[in-house]
Amino acid sequence: MAKLLLDAKADVNERESSLCDPMTAMMESVQCLGHTPLHKAARSGSLRLVKLLLERGADCQLRGLGASRTLPVEGCLGGGSMRIAHAIFSWERDHKVDTSPLGDDERGRHKSDHNVNMLREMVQDYLATGDVTGGHGDAPKFAMSERGVDKAEEMLREMELRSESAQRATASKVKRACSNPDCSCEHFDMKECARCGQAWYCDGTCQKAHWKAHKTYCKAAIAAHAAAVEVS
Repeated sequence: MAKLLLDAKADVNERESSLCDPMTAMMESVQCLGHTPLHKAARSGSLRLVKLLLERGADCQLRGLGASRTLPVEGCLGGGSMRIAHAIFSWERDHKVDTSPLGDDERGRHKSDHNVNMLREMVQDYLATGDVTGGHGDAPKFAMSERGVDKAEEMLREMELRSESAQRATASKVKRACSNPDCSCEHFDMKECARCGQAWYCDGTCQKAHWKAHKTYCKAAIAAHAAAVEVS
């Protein structure tokens, strides 16, 4: 459809003549007055459409008329992607487009300039790490630097611990018999062996009484678990 409109000589840089809906304006603190098709394409996440508009003469430096003076590439901070931001920045570089910043306003660096600089950093993260940090989604959550890898591993460990804790909580609700053969207790509130998690007791007395028999199995279960974790 976009190609047909452009073939019919539609203005590729026609500006939006109305404000965005009140909810969007309130949430984003921006006005969409003066946005162009390229603004909307960047936000849509369609790399193919962005490239088509650029090839047909879309001005990637044509700013919106609202207070934030947003550039099309800033749409990538919302529903766009780092692929699109990279395509726009590459187009500007290859075609020697003037990308002079707006400069400081009364609050310091202009919000639009800040957004563009942030996007350039995000694109570098994307180029270094690929789809892990935003090839086709929202902005990257963190750069996969050495610090980023450590953070990811820490998050995975926390998830594993929460999963194990949830499993133990579920297991505690199962009706079990005391692992001490001299005890005939059977109920839902058994306490598991804190070392291996493979034996259950009604109280500390039963656990102490059964420790001599359980010790060998307990150590073997711990070793097997550690080996499995190391392999994975």
